[in-house]
Amino acid sequence: MEQQSRFWFWYTVSAGLIVVVIAVGWYFLAHKQALAPTDLNITDNATTTDTGAYIITPIEIETSGKTVAKVPLPSLERPYTPPADAPASIQAEDKVAVAAALAELKKNPDNITNWLQLALYRKNASDYAGAEEIWNYATKVWPSDTVAYNNLADLYQNYLHDYSKAILYWNKVISLKPSTISAYLNLTALYRINLKDTVKAKATLQAGLKANPNNSDLQHALSSY
Repeated sequence: MEQQSRFWFWYTVSAGLIVVVIAVGWYFLAHKQALAPTDLNITDNATTTDTGAYIITPIEIETSGKTVAKVPLPSLERPYTPPADAPASIQAEDKVAVAAALAELKKNPDNITNWLQLALYRKNASDYAGAEEIWNYATKVWPSDTVAYNNLADLYQNYLHDYSKAILYWNKVISLKPSTISAYLNLTALYRINLKDTVKAKATLQAGLKANPNNSDLQHALSSY
């Protein structure tokens, strides 16, 4: 039992780091350049008034030339306040980075990288509603990209404590990309630690091993049962 407790203690401590590594890796590996949905066509939605004021209307998502939905853009006027406990130099850098992301999104709202970056800044500043709004938007416009689903699952599990939504989004990550080992581990921790459901926790690890035979992380986690 002592060995099991140590494992889950250190897993819980490192879970947040896993999510950050995933997000950063996706930024610099999967999204080096602006990406647009491969199977969706997003129409131009930017207009300006005679005074130069920038107006953004909801994006129309089209498939096979037929409009199927309108997705309202997240607010680009939402104020940003960096974490008060961050050093002044970091706060200044964050403000510059957020301003740059906003400026780019006003010119080109089809850039997933800038949306995801903006959401992380909002989440790190404890603006969970602002981050949630952006990630929900990303899941609708880029439904095959797992980053937003992953970040929503983390948000609901570790910050908002809405476990039913966390389960939904961890399973969405797994269904889109079954090789995402961290999704199985985080979902297992949710069942075991938060919901005290060892049956579903064990079943999650078994499902992960079925999709990823001989994975050492999943095997090690399963050995504690």
